[in-house]
Amino acid sequence: MDLDAYLQRIGIPRRCAPDLAFLRRMHRAHLRTIPYENLDVLLGRELSVDGDRAFDKLVRGNRGGWCFEMNALFAGALEAAGYRVRTLAAVIKRDRWNRSEEGVHPLLRIDLDHPYLADVGFGDGLREPIPLRSGLHRQGKLNFWLEPLDSEWWRLHNHANASIPYYDFTLEPVDRARLIAASEWMRTSSASPHLRNAVCQRHLDGGIVLLLGRGLCRLQGQRTTVCLLDGAAAYVASLRR
Repeated sequence: MDLDAYLQRIGIPRRCAPDLAFLRRMHRAHLRTIPYENLDVLLGRELSVDGDRAFDKLVRGNRGGWCFEMNALFAGALEAAGYRVRTLAAVIKRDRWNRSEEGVHPLLRIDLDHPYLADVGFGDGLREPIPLRSGLHRQGKLNFWLEPLDSEWWRLHNHANASIPYYDFTLEPVDRARLIAASEWMRTSSASPHLRNAVCQRHLDGGIVLLLGRGLCRLQGQRTTVCLLDGAAAYVASLRR
């Protein structure tokens, strides 16, 4: 991990002490500069859950990535910056799936004076880390809620306007084999939601720009604008922006 190259990619000029303020700054900057996208999934390309591969693609290649790549890159950068990081496994719509690899989504636990949750790979989710503490967590005008379900499982309720309302997770670090199995299932299974539509999304100050199929959506505050792209040239131009 070349931390300086990563920080340059997300627009942070220099390293700072590994404290909560810098963690929040890195999280917000990552979301604003590196888009969430699943284009390689739809192109049938091999993908990795390793941070070094994510670095080559997202930093050196100036690309975006999906959840496994985004959080692997962020975890590697945080570790290089001096944070203690553990990768956990969340499950989206846990009641739907029958096998351990289905619906799995990686997220990060960072231990400071208190454990925090970070997630730069969920699309329209957390804007910055939240303490691992039950109750309401406000981020600007968005409300998130952490709820312990039992002695093992927690639930993160997403904000009210999000397309995915919640996911469940445990505090047990996930092993690499399970992440690989989950990535392969998401990449190849006919039941995978990632094979239904091309998605590219990036955060803005106070909003989101989302390319879903041919629809280009901009959500800024309470205002939403949508337009349909006409042809491949317009689609490629939107991706490059």
